[in-house]
Formats: sequence, C-alpha cells, structure tokens
Amino acid sequence: MCSARMDSDFIYEAYRLGAGAVLYSGCHTQDCHYITGQIVGEKRAKRLATIFERMNMSPGRFRVEWISAAEGDKYARVVNEMQATLDAIPEDELKAEIERIKPEVAKRLTRLPNVPGVVPSMQHIDKVVDVMLQEVA
Repeated sequence: MCSARMDSDFIYEAYRLGAGAVLYSGCHTQDCHYITGQIVGEKRAKRLATIFERMNMSPGRFRVEWISAAEGDKYARVVNEMQATLDAIPEDELKAEIERIKPEVAKRLTRLPNVPGVVPSMQHIDKVVDVMLQEVA
C-alpha cells in the first residue's frame, strides 16, 4: 500500500492493541508511483511522530523509514534495530508505557470505528488479545 494510504487510525489501532513498535515505511520520494504519495505519507508520519513524542512514548517505538523494494538489506537492518530498541526497554516499563498510552490512542481513533462492522471486529480482537496475553502470563 502507498504510504499516503496509511491511515493514522491503523497506527493508533496497532498501539491500542499493544504493539511494542510500529514501522511506517514507503517508497523514496523519487520512486513514488503516485507522484505525491510519498510526500503525503511523510507529512502524516511527521505529524504522528510529534503526537507520540507528546505522549512521551519511548524513542524508537515509532519509526519512519523510506525503503524501496530493492533494499531488503536495509529493511532487515531497520527491523533488527527496532527490535534492539525494544529489547533495551525493560519489559515492565514497556508494558506500563503501552497501558499508559492505550486510552490516548483509543481516543484518537476517528474514522476506523465509523466503518460498518469494524466495532464488533475491534471488540473481538480485544478478546483474542486478552486470551493471548493470559496464555503468555
């Protein structure tokens, strides 16, 4: 999907569900098939980064990278760096931060809950995540 089509609600929903980190990625500006898609995506990503900074989210939990399909090595390096960033955060601190920001990101979900059929799906996912967390604990 083009980075311009990455709705902010997708990112908020990932954090509401407890994601440790999110990578916002897309084509390089000069490789954009839609002329301005990457520019739109970059503006959205910067706005999201500012919001997460204001929420005092740990640096590195939201990362923006422009990676072409031919840059598999770069993609692997970025994902490994993100994992290293998460591994450096003590587990109890990360879990506390995830719980602390959940209400704020849930409030920011604006369009997703208005899509027909999405709210019951979100509620079902919440139950599945709860069961999974209980099994891990």
